[in-house]
Amino acid sequence: GSPIHFSSSCSSGGLRLPKVSSQEGAPPDSPTSTGSPHSPKSPSPGRPSPRPRALLSTMTRELVHCKSAPSVVSSEAGLLALPFSGSLWEAERHRRRVMLSPHGLFARTAPPPHLGAMACQRFHEMGMGDTHRPGSPGQWFDSGGDAGDVEPDAGGQRRSSTTSALSSNSHSSSKDDPSPCRRQTSPPFLRTSASPRVTRDAATFQEYQNGRDNFDIREGLRVAILGVKPSPTGSVKAWPPPENDRFLFNRQETLKLYKQYLEWVRSQQGEGVDGEDEFPIAVDNSAAAEHGEHSVVASLEHAEDDRVRVSSVDVGPLAEWNSSIPKGSSGQLVRTGDYIAEVNGCRGPAGVMLEKCAQPTLLHLVIERPRMLMNISWSIFSSWASMKALLASNSREKAVFNAMCKAQKAHLRGRVPSHLRHAGLSFTALLRWVWPSLKPFEITNVYTWLCLTELDSIRLETPPMISKDARKQIEGIFQEMDWGKKGVLTPADFSGGENQDITTLLKNCVDEATVQKVLGEGHITLNRFLELMCEDNFRGHSDAKEAILEDGRYIVEQVRQAVGFRGWVYRDVPKEEQPIRRRIDALEAQVKMWKQITRGRAHEREADKGPGQISRAPGFH
Repeated sequence: GSPIHFSSSCSSGGLRLPKVSSQEGAPPDSPTSTGSPHSPKSPSPGRPSPRPRALLSTMTRELVHCKSAPSVVSSEAGLLALPFSGSLWEAERHRRRVMLSPHGLFARTAPPPHLGAMACQRFHEMGMGDTHRPGSPGQWFDSGGDAGDVEPDAGGQRRSSTTSALSSNSHSSSKDDPSPCRRQTSPPFLRTSASPRVTRDAATFQEYQNGRDNFDIREGLRVAILGVKPSPTGSVKAWPPPENDRFLFNRQETLKLYKQYLEWVRSQQGEGVDGEDEFPIAVDNSAAAEHGEHSVVASLEHAEDDRVRVSSVDVGPLAEWNSSIPKGSSGQLVRTGDYIAEVNGCRGPAGVMLEKCAQPTLLHLVIERPRMLMNISWSIFSSWASMKALLASNSREKAVFNAMCKAQKAHLRGRVPSHLRHAGLSFTALLRWVWPSLKPFEITNVYTWLCLTELDSIRLETPPMISKDARKQIEGIFQEMDWGKKGVLTPADFSGGENQDITTLLKNCVDEATVQKVLGEGHITLNRFLELMCEDNFRGHSDAKEAILEDGRYIVEQVRQAVGFRGWVYRDVPKEEQPIRRRIDALEAQVKMWKQITRGRAHEREADKGPGQISRAPGFH
């Protein structure tokens, strides 16, 4: 076999050490038995070859007498950079320190002492690399045995944990050797030239660390929020998670995660509201109507939920308003997707408001900005994780939460782009951390559940209809007032009829102008008259969309087609319901957005792509 050379500045010009066979029980006449003069005695038949740890200790003892220890090992496969850019002696000293530690260098939990040593040994002994079983569902991140051991995996098959670079480099192994070591895959850094090999080693190690970080963050979130028991000490850290552990979510677990998210929001912004939902503007629609230019109506559209929505702000009076706003007042800018809540003091159906927006006058508009779910800052998340570790009830949970803190910092430092670090953690990314294989339609269902839950918290009982006798009485009054048999009533009919003399006008309790201010302009139909004249807490007819309670507050029937909700709520939002209404609007907006993503009409936001998302894992379709 070809010996291994050490590039060093020693006076001897380099140290030559033998190659070690990866096959146990090599015969004396094998190529490994004829090594260099410095090689130890060849193993006898039936006697196992020296293990990599023993060989590393032998090499370090040989290097003690050198003036400067080597930092690079050269062989037929190329140059191999040693850990920490130091010498074999420093690597051996570090390995011994880690072996005496109960935690180990890469242990995210608190494993037994031997497991911590194995976790360090896999990457800090010379020539150790992970092997991957072809067709495996994911990469396994534990070292449950010594180098070169073979363990049974979850499926009952045998898999190799690690393999030695020195053993794999030997040419003395027989091709028909059925031993487990022969079936191991050679390490990545012994396959190609030096430059691609070093890059592959770094990528493999980074993938290993990213997988451990994802596992630790997911484990900590599941234990802290969902109440899942921690995995046993020394258990396998597999990423991606097993297929039977990817989709185990239900409404109860989703609500637990949403409750924790709301606690983070309150700790981030306090109990108060974060900004105003509405702000007034004034635009001149007369100039656009006179010159035949785009009016305000050209920038509006009738939304599905019977509201007026801003569709464009490129031209017209709304664009002129935005150009007149200073740069520091960006909150007063009208944006695409905003709603028109009021036009010249009128809050009514979308059709009526669009008619008012078409009038060539000065328009006083109230713009309502739809709410979006707030992102959680990373500082809030880190503080929460640290507090969980500090107040853990037992040592096992404390180790899990400490591992989550370290993994979150490593993730934020190494994998989050700079332009997303200030954006924080979105609720969608949080969902994908806990359930990495969520599909767009499943995320739509999650937001639908949450929106319906919030709507149920403000939902009122449906008012009953008036009795038949009360309806007959109201219909009789309507027919008596409709003296012209027109089928509708006018404001003049409420004030005593048309063409009245001065004596009759003085006897009336209300005049025509007052009726118009109270009931609005236009004719009053029988259904509208039933709604006005019915008792409190009752509906005038089956199609009624509005009712009055005993305390004088109005309730209306609200329909949200995106989530399939139909129920009665207060027309004028109480102060205690304002935060809930904002969250409902934000959740409904998320439902609409993810429906578009499911249909392929929109793209996901970069902040919603969770760090633990599995897009091309086995079993993910």
